[in-house]
Parts: sequence; structure tokens; C-alpha cells
Amino acid sequence: MMISPETYIGMHEDASFKQLIKERNQLLREIRRLEKIVFSEDRSADDWRIKPGPDVRYQMELEYLAQLCLMMRNKYNRFLHERMEWKSGSFSHLRYRRHKKSTCVGAFLVFCHHSG
Repeated sequence: MMISPETYIGMHEDASFKQLIKERNQLLREIRRLEKIVFSEDRSADDWRIKPGPDVRYQMELEYLAQLCLMMRNKYNRFLHERMEWKSGSFSHLRYRRHKKSTCVGAFLVFCHHSG
């Protein structure tokens, strides 16, 4: 039985980034294994007797991988944002404030001059 990509992602929401890397690697191994079966001319492998078949499982594993990569990208960006430190003297007067006037545009953060 296959689960939806949303359910799959929900199962990994609280995983650490290291755990997500491990899960991604497992998905890639399974995708490579299924590719050998799906793109083979031989349909006598035991995997073809299992429902859903390897062609459907292959498509679902690709969906899981796509959703997992999006989650990893978002988690990595949050990690970078949280770890960002301005140690340079030229930036010492700047402070990031979570305020409705502070915005994130793409990868660029808008910093507000700390006024007190």
C-alpha cells in the first residue's frame, strides 16, 4: 500500500536534517533499484507480482523524493537563517528584528537599524 506524498512528508516533519539526509539516501537507493526493474525488458521479476507494481512504486518514490527535497531546502534555509551571525565590525550596528517591517525577499534579508 502506498501513502500520499503529504502523508509521507508529515511522517518526517520533526526529523533532524541529518535524518532527512539518511531518508533521502534510502529513497535514492530504492529509486535506483526500481529503475533496474522498470526499464528492464524482463517482466518476470517477483516485483511485478506485487501490487502496486514497480512502475507505480517508482513514480511514488519520485514524488516522495521531490517533496522531501523541498522540505530539506526549507529546513536548510531556516537553519542558515538561525545560525547567521554578523561578527564583522562593519555590521555590528545592525540587528535583525522580527517585526512586520522586516521582510525576507528571496535569499536577501532586510535588516533594520536598531534604534533602541
